[in-house]
Parts: sequence; structure tokens; C-alpha cells
Amino acid sequence: MCADASGRPRALVAHPSAELYGSDRVALESVSALVEQGWHVTVALSGEGPLVPVLEGTGADVVIVDVPVLRKSLMSPTGVVRFAVENVRRGVPMRRLLARLRPDLVYVSTVTVPAWLPLARSVGAKVLVHVHEAEESLPRPVRLGLAAPLLLAHGVVANSEVSRQIVVRDLPALSARTRVVYNGVPGPATVSPSRDELTDPVRLVLVGRVSPRKGTDVAVEALGLLRARGTDARLTLVGGVFPGYEWFEEQVRARVAELGLADHVEWTGVLPDVWKALDAADVALVPSRVEPFGNAAVEAMLARRPVVAGNTQGLREIVTPGVNGELAEPGDAVSLAEAVLRVVDDWPGAVGRAAKAEQAALARFAPSRYREEIAAEASALVTGLEAGRTTGVGVMTASTQAGSPRETYAQTLHRLRSAQKPPAKGSPAYSRFVNRKIGRFLAAGAYQLGLTPNHVTFISAAFSAAALALIALVRPTPLIAVGVTLALLVGYAFDSADGQLARLRGGGSPAGEWLDHVVDAFKTSALHLSVLIGWYRFYRVDERLLLVPVGFALIGAVFFFVQILTDQLRRAHPGQAPAAADSSTAAVVRSLIVLPTDYGLLCGVFLALAWQGVFVVLYGLLFAGTTLFVMAALPKWYREVARFRR
Repeated sequence: MCADASGRPRALVAHPSAELYGSDRVALESVSALVEQGWHVTVALSGEGPLVPVLEGTGADVVIVDVPVLRKSLMSPTGVVRFAVENVRRGVPMRRLLARLRPDLVYVSTVTVPAWLPLARSVGAKVLVHVHEAEESLPRPVRLGLAAPLLLAHGVVANSEVSRQIVVRDLPALSARTRVVYNGVPGPATVSPSRDELTDPVRLVLVGRVSPRKGTDVAVEALGLLRARGTDARLTLVGGVFPGYEWFEEQVRARVAELGLADHVEWTGVLPDVWKALDAADVALVPSRVEPFGNAAVEAMLARRPVVAGNTQGLREIVTPGVNGELAEPGDAVSLAEAVLRVVDDWPGAVGRAAKAEQAALARFAPSRYREEIAAEASALVTGLEAGRTTGVGVMTASTQAGSPRETYAQTLHRLRSAQKPPAKGSPAYSRFVNRKIGRFLAAGAYQLGLTPNHVTFISAAFSAAALALIALVRPTPLIAVGVTLALLVGYAFDSADGQLARLRGGGSPAGEWLDHVVDAFKTSALHLSVLIGWYRFYRVDERLLLVPVGFALIGAVFFFVQILTDQLRRAHPGQAPAAADSSTAAVVRSLIVLPTDYGLLCGVFLALAWQGVFVVLYGLLFAGTTLFVMAALPKWYREVARFRR
């Protein structure tokens, strides 16, 4: 371990927020757990806020690091490019911090700051990721993109069973290293009993950010329904608006005015202590549409207040209707109002159930239990790896399996160079001299991380798919052009890396080769069809020019198929196939001659995507060059395979 001067193990806790909402308080509990167990803890936050002095009060060091945070507003092709560029730009100071601290463990408190994972692995730290998200409504490719960085983690902690299920369902390889640790939620110093009799008005409270996810609008609508049915009720909203959702707060305020509820709704904003607000309330509302856990529901129980929650995700693991609260359908104001009326109509029973719920919550969600489990997870990763356990990434390296010291990156790279097969005959220049070498570095890194060739193939596909989406769906700008080019080139580099990784691991598999060819076949045609869509939507071109990407898709598919089939026939007739060319001058010259067919060169042309005239000309020239080459090569390839004997 990289212990400090006092011999204590070091941990870097990466957290994106400095507020005091649910996930921030959970991060605080995690820091406290490590400090109590003797760790030297440094917390990296993305900005200043009320969490900073509280963290420092635990004995942890706090540093401010400008880290890109993945928000829903970035869930678009343009946003993905912007997020990727920001990660590259800000990765340098993040890497410097890690190199200076040399932590034994990097604890990443959320999947919304994925850059920490590869950077932590690059300095040899063990990585523990805490998943607080359960975005099951997102399309599966987006969920996969969010979860994919978890493959770099040695251990994953999920805050609820539903969070774990979503992660494992999308990435089964994470099953063995993902476990559920329910949040530890501190209770109030003292608890005030509920009112014996529920005299008017009924005091409702909602603690949480003002956002669609938390159902602020649903609570307001339910209040209107309750008052319309003759129940004198008031609603207190405790919490600030989530950055970027100011429009939602304005919308809710307008709805409050429209319903005539201005005198019956109180907006407190962010409070340093939620217990006074809960103490002043009769019923706590947690009408979330999406809620992986639900700290607010637990806090209501600890305050001994009846709770009405949304029947969704993690809240279903906390609240059992008729036992420790009530559930209402998420997003349904009528259902929420009816659940509140059930509590009001059976007030003595609701108060009794709330008292029992408090006792159960004190045990089930005790901070001491949480701290013990988190500290155990952290210690097991560090001491367990040193004791020779599995690497935690689902695959053990050959050297680890043999019981010898782990192979370094430099040693892996040297071994790969030695085992590298000669370049294919007539490989185009970029593929031969650039992409192959980049793929070698990526393959060595993937091997160190314990990734499989299929993992690398999926990474390649993800970058390529992002580029295709940008081309087809987003109006081209210089930034988009750079993003498309980088995504295509990175995808191409990973495409080269999967086969090299297979050689490092002792050979590939037919299934892996099949998957690689399927992805390549899709990419070959989809790229040009994306260009077709992009030209039709954003360019002003003669309709006849739309035949160019159509023709390029056709010739590209034929070229890819013929290459694959010819190679398979050569393998089936080894004694009759021509010998592979070495790196002679003739082979180098030939690689330059076939440059128009080079996929890497095609990727580079997309730098001109924002300039219609330039891109159309360059793309058209590559189409013409590829077509001429294929037309000239087809007779030659036919004569070659015609000589093969059965």
C-alpha cells in the first residue's frame, strides 16, 4: 500500500457536489467510515459548498477539482461530444492530483464522474464505485454507456437492490463484484411526537430538490385536489432547484398561482437541518417519479412522521403500504391525494405505524451499520488484492494466475510487440503505420485492466455509434466535425486493439471473431447511410449527389465482404495462398497506393464536415478512388480463388 508518513492507507473520495442533499450526506458517511478506520482521506469536490466544512470536520482533507459531471442535459449527441472533450481537457489536473497523492483506493461516489475510473487505474489504485443511479427508463445503449466505466472498478456498491439489478442486467460481468449496501441515515437528536388529533390544517412537507424526478409538481396538484375535496391542507417545500431546472420551478410556481394555492404553499429553499421542517409537519410526501433509494422517506420515518411515497424503484424497498407508510402511483396526483386521505382518515393508526417505522429504520438504516460495511468493502479491495485475490475485473492475468508478480504495462507492451503478426498484405498506410500502433497501446492497457476482446469490441462500437449519430442527427459545426472525427478514429483504434488483446490472452475465439465482423459490417454501411441522412437534412446539394453515399455504402459492403471471404478461403487453402508480404519497400509503396481505401483516411475527411463544399469534394474523391480500386481488384481476387483446389 502507498501509506502516508504515519503508515495509514490513503483514499481519494471523488464526489461531484458540495451540497447537503441525500447523495452528499451519503458521501459524508462514507468519508466518516474511512476516517474512523484510520484512513488518510482526501475528498475531491467539483466546487465549494456547505458540504466542505462538514467534511473537514471529520478530519478529511478537501480539494476542489473542476471535474466534468454527466447531467441529463448532456444526453444528446452534441452533449456527449462536449462531455468527452471536457474530460480530455480536465483530465490532466485530475491525473496530477492522483499522481501526487498515490492513493491505495479511489472511492467514486457516483457514475456521473466516470473520468476518475481510468485515471485511478493508471496510477495503480483500487477503485470502488458507489452507484446511486437507477435510470431504467433510458434506452439500453445509453444505459450501457453509463455503466460501461464500471468495468474498470474493482468493486461496486449499489444503494438498493433495484440499482444493482439495473447494472447487472445491462452488464452481467459486474454481478460478482456488485453488492447492495443500504444508505446509513442519521436521525434527529430528539423526536417530537405527532399530534394526537389531526386538527386543521393538515401540514404536508416535501423534502427534496425542486425537480420533475422528485415530483414537486405532483405534490402541488395533490394539494389542490385535497383542498377541492374539503381537506384543509398546507404544503411546505424544502429544497432548492436543481441547476438547469429553473424553468421547472417557474412552471410549478405558476401552477400554484393558477390553482389559487399561493397562501397554502411555503417555499423554504435549502435548509441546513431538515428536522425542524419534519417536526412541524404531520405527513411527509416523497412523490418521486424516479428514486434509486429515498433518503427523504427514511428521514421521515426517523422523525416519526407518516410517509406517503411514490410506488417506484428503491422506495418500494423502504416503504410497505399499511405497515410503515403508504405508496402512491408515481406521477399520479389523484393517487397521491388518496394515499394522504388514507393517512388522515386513520390518523391514530398512522401515528402508531410511524412509531414502529422509526424503530425499524433506526436498525435497518443505522449509520454505524453503513460505515462498517463501507469500510469493510474498502479494506477488502486493498488487502484482498495484495493477498493475491482476483483482480476484481472478472479476468485474472496470466502472471497473476501463475502466482508471479503482476506484469507491468511496459512488459505487456513489449510482449505484444514480440508476438505481433506481420501486417496484412497491402494494408493501407494509416492502418499500417498509425492505427495498428495505437491499437497496440490500447490492447496493452485493456490487458492490464482485465478487459476481454469482446469488451474492447463493444467500446469500439460505442465510439463509432456516437459518431454515426452525430453525422445523421446534428447540424454540423466545427466542434461537431472534430467530435465525429475523434470518435471514428478512437473506434477504429479499439477495433485494431481487440485482435491484439486476443493474442495477449492466448488466442481469440470464433464467437469473438464473429462479433468483430458483425460490428465492422454494420459500421461499413451505416457510416455512409449516416452521411446520406446528414446531407439530406443539413446540406443543400443536388439530389443526384445523394447517390454518392448510397454508392459508397454499396461499394463498401462489397469490398468488406470480398476481403473477409477471400481471407477465409486463403486460410482454408494455406498451401495455395500467396505468402504474406513483409515490410519491404514494395509493401510500403503498395500501402500508399491503396490509401484511398483506408478507413483511417476516410475518418480524417470528416474534419471538413462543417464545410459542405470541401467535404462533398473530399468524400466524393474517396468514393471514386475506392470504386476504381475495387473494380480493378475484383478480377485479380477471382483469379486467385479460382486456382484453389477442393
